Amino acid sequence: MLEASGSEGYKAPELIKMRAASQETDIYSLGVIFLQLLSGKPTTDANFYLPSFMRNAVVDHRISDEMGNPVTEEPILKLFQLAMACCCPSPSLRPNSGQVLLKIEEIGK
Repeated sequence: MLEASGSEGYKAPELIKMRAASQETDIYSLGVIFLQLLSGKPTTDANFYLPSFMRNAVVDHRISDEMGNPVTEEPILKLFQLAMACCCPSPSLRPNSGQVLLKIEEIGK
């Protein structure tokens, strides 16, 4: 049952109109988890959309380390790019699980 599967903040936008989960909706949820890891922000607030918050924070250079310096480390930025690709509003433009795995392996090198 989809309602029991998790928090609203993890659900892909297309699940508002349909009830069937798919690989694409799972990839969206994974992207939200990546964004949570990067930001430390929860997804429990119904008025808070984590992908938009993170996109704006990176564009405005508001993502910083514990010393207040802008984050510029390439692996972190690559993980952010992957997370945002996973959270793409269009399911057909999201990477598939194999592409996500390859990108994570590339980031880890």
